Amino acid sequence: RSVRITGAGLLLQERGKRLVADLEQLERQVRLAAAGHLGRLAVGFVGIATHMGLPAVLRSFSRSEPEVDLHLEELPSPALLEQVRSGRLDLGYVRGIEPPAGGLSSRAFASEPYVLAVPEGHPLQGRKVVALEDLDRQALLFFPRGFSPPIHDALLRAFHDASVRPRLVQEARSLQAEMALVAAGIGACLVARSAASQPREGVSFLPLAPGLPPVSVFEVWQPESGNEVLERFLRASG
Repeated sequence: RSVRITGAGLLLQERGKRLVADLEQLERQVRLAAAGHLGRLAVGFVGIATHMGLPAVLRSFSRSEPEVDLHLEELPSPALLEQVRSGRLDLGYVRGIEPPAGGLSSRAFASEPYVLAVPEGHPLQGRKVVALEDLDRQALLFFPRGFSPPIHDALLRAFHDASVRPRLVQEARSLQAEMALVAAGIGACLVARSAASQPREGVSFLPLAPGLPPVSVFEVWQPESGNEVLERFLRASG
């Protein structure tokens, strides 16, 4: 006698193989997710963080964890803090004078001094170092206070304490806008030192003497977030 598998048996055999493979794949994915190698990480950042080492950190993590879906979004610091608190973002890179309060975990990411960007032909262009007093009555571009009230107020307070009264001629909402306005001769502006690493036509960058708070960026996240990918990212980038 001979034994021959029926059509129903062939179907069961094929479906059984798929089921075993699916179970093995599911087991693998569960192990990866539990270890933070698989999942999603939503990261928000202020624009200046892209000049202060953030791209290298994200690139390194993405290469080491190819099965993690990185979602990136640029926002002002107040909006970043709100979205981290609400859980819409797992991690935020925010500017500040000191680590944010309000129940969030945080750690310092990067800090550097300001430099002064001036247009061609500016009275200060030939200075090797610009003192804070040199900015008195100079036309200066500034950022809207809503972008970061603590930083905005700290800078104005530093000017006031030094008896310096620059003329705040216009607000700019991005580094690109600031550089375009400087090149057009509208005024000078304060920028983080790393933002001056790339030459810009019609713009010179001058070192500033001490007197202003540094440009500081902090990482912020919810404690006990339960996101294993976030925990792995913090360990890898720490």
